[in-house]
Amino acid sequence: MRAGVKSWVARSVVVSGAMACLAMLGCERQRAAFVPPPPPEVTVESPTRQRVADAMEFTGTTRGYETVEIRARVRGFLEKKHVQDGKRVQQGDLLFTIDPRTFEAAVEQARAELATRESELKLAIVTLERTSAAAATNAVSKQEVDRAAAQRDGAIAQVDLAKARLRAAELDLEFTNVRSPITGRIGFIRV
Repeated sequence: MRAGVKSWVARSVVVSGAMACLAMLGCERQRAAFVPPPPPEVTVESPTRQRVADAMEFTGTTRGYETVEIRARVRGFLEKKHVQDGKRVQQGDLLFTIDPRTFEAAVEQARAELATRESELKLAIVTLERTSAAAATNAVSKQEVDRAAAQRDGAIAQVDLAKARLRAAELDLEFTNVRSPITGRIGFIRV
């Protein structure tokens, strides 16, 4: 049996040696050969002559060359808005209406005051004429003529004052209609 074991051992050694040789051959690294990349693709054009405009790009903001801030000139409640945000308006277009009733009443009051002052002026003029005529016959003193002349001058000043108040009241009534002072585009309205 010894001979059988020997032969089996001998066969095993031969088989293991052969496997070891094969393993060594299989483990040997092969070096990669360098392969150059293909040449790049290039597009070729024929040159042409033409004019090219210089162009530059910038960032920025824009704003109108003319801007106006609209404010009411009189106090009151806004009655109506006549324009929409962002719309174009012409100079003089009606934008807003403020409740005009109190200003209409002030105009009527100023007219009544003017009529009263004008009637007082007429009376002062007539009184001065009569007093001057009576002074010519020495029926009244020179002091009475001077007093009548001063009353006439005061009545003239009161008429001028009443006219100024009437003009101011009419102006306030006119300011209840807020109009566009320029032609352009209206912005965002915060009312």
